[in-house]
Amino acid sequence: EPELVERARARIGGPFFLTAGSFNPRKNLLRVCRAFASIVDQVPHSLVLVGARGWDDDDVWAELDEPRLKGRVHTLGFVDDRELCALYSAADALIFASLFEGFGLPAVEAMGAGCPVIAAQATSLPEVMGEAGLLVDPLDVGAIARAMLRVGRDSVLRAELGAKGRERAQRFSWARASEATCGIYRELARSA
Repeated sequence: EPELVERARARIGGPFFLTAGSFNPRKNLLRVCRAFASIVDQVPHSLVLVGARGWDDDDVWAELDEPRLKGRVHTLGFVDDRELCALYSAADALIFASLFEGFGLPAVEAMGAGCPVIAAQATSLPEVMGEAGLLVDPLDVGAIARAMLRVGRDSVLRAELGAKGRERAQRFSWARASEATCGIYRELARSA
């Protein structure tokens, strides 16, 4: 919905990087915030954190009090699916540097919205992303920052990653998952 995307852009007031997920240590938000703080003077972007408060997140909130981040980080808390989709569509990139993900649904959602994704080169994310995003070492603040700079400064790269992401996201759907599961059950029934 174009009006929701425009409202999301207006709410933030300029280009932005997005994170999505609850605030807990496995989401690696502290390193993402530190990466953003290291480049804040080099880009016009804000950092938007979407998600409910989690557990053991005091270090993230302390980092957000850093003077360099004042006015450049927006914490929106929980948002509904429509608003989240609008934020994906409006963002210059989703930063998804999780230390562990079972699947990585926010990455697929962002790709489906044409949002470039910078994801952790960890657990399931390389398989989910394929060649459709940038993969970084989630423990390397400098690597996260360099990827943010690269995507934030290069509109051609953003467009390329957005197109690849849309195509890649089509591989993941509930209909395809149920079809594949039924196929496995049919195969098992034949061999029994």
